[in-house]
Amino acid sequence: MDLSPKLMLILLLVLFLTPEYTLAAKHKRACKASVTQSGPSATVTQSIDAIILVAEPTSSSDISTPTSGLGAVQTTEASTPLYTDKVIGSMDLPKSDTISAVSATSTSDGNITASSVVGTTTSVAGSLSVPATSSATTNGSPSAGKAGVGLPVQEVDAAPVAQFFTPESTVAWWFNWNKNWNQGVMTSDGVSIDGEFVPMIFGPTYLDNEDTFQEGFTELMGYNEPDLKTSTGVSVYLEPAQAAETWKTQIVQIRQQYPNVKIHSPVMASNKTWLSDFFKAICPDNSPSDGWGDCVYKPDYVSTHLYNTDVEYFKGTLTAFQKEFGLPMVLSEFACYQFGSDPHPSLEEVSTFMQETTAWLDQQDWVVKYAWFGNARNSEYLFGVYETNRLMDASGALTDLGRQYMNGGKKISA
Repeated sequence: MDLSPKLMLILLLVLFLTPEYTLAAKHKRACKASVTQSGPSATVTQSIDAIILVAEPTSSSDISTPTSGLGAVQTTEASTPLYTDKVIGSMDLPKSDTISAVSATSTSDGNITASSVVGTTTSVAGSLSVPATSSATTNGSPSAGKAGVGLPVQEVDAAPVAQFFTPESTVAWWFNWNKNWNQGVMTSDGVSIDGEFVPMIFGPTYLDNEDTFQEGFTELMGYNEPDLKTSTGVSVYLEPAQAAETWKTQIVQIRQQYPNVKIHSPVMASNKTWLSDFFKAICPDNSPSDGWGDCVYKPDYVSTHLYNTDVEYFKGTLTAFQKEFGLPMVLSEFACYQFGSDPHPSLEEVSTFMQETTAWLDQQDWVVKYAWFGNARNSEYLFGVYETNRLMDASGALTDLGRQYMNGGKKISA
């Protein structure tokens, strides 16, 4: 039938105002303050900026094992490594809902959906009961000791990280994606760092390499982003079943030699399906409902990374992640950044995101440790994370954001 120009114009306007179009328009902003108070409950202001980094591998033939990466001093990578081949997926939160918290659940295909939860973010209806950790809260006040920093081993000199560990700082631990910091891996002459160092087994072959574990270590981080298929050197990709078989041998060896050390799971970048398949392979007769029971191969903590710009999505994603795996959680990389999107977050947006997320993390009994990502002098070793997330500048001096992080994530008044 023939449509008049006026009618066609009306139809186009209706089409333009549908959710698909308005959501695309909302995707233009960066780090969001996510909640406005409305009476006794919080009215969640929806933002489509929330994303999770999901690496969904295709075939193992697409990737070769790197000879260098985040866990070793680079010698073969000529160009700046970036996370450009991470698959970026968005999560659609409800448009507007009055709730006390936003949680998220996973579907059978590993995707994440949002749901409202009545109660506080630390007590999710139907969630697992997680044993309290040494970082548990007391009378609503966060205990010290959760915040940490990473200093990429490619920075070579360990000295710059020492400035994060002062008597006034809330930063308590650090790592460099490797097994030690002052026993041959980094330059450390005359350097004293008054903070806990947590070593990492960057990939399956790193356990038996020539490097030694840091003397006196009490925790050990698992494989770095084995779910991520990339040629950038930031991970060693493994199929879940392959990783599980190696893990079972290695975790027995580690626990025999270091019986009191707490072991982190392989750290996700974040493919929950990969980690779910991994747990099913190492503990087929157990479940997360009781923390994987008496399975001898289970880690002590479940570990992940998360890069996004929406605070409510951040909370819901991590709550769902921990709930699915039933173990205390370590968030060893996070920042206010969304790979592959513009505009980049401003300093003020990053500062607000840090304040809100660290305050929330400190209040969760099931969060053991967390570490902001963006700590390097050489921008190459920010691995694509935008400069406004920097904790130190190109000279190694603390940025305002770095000082804020040391202040428990709270903004510092001028």
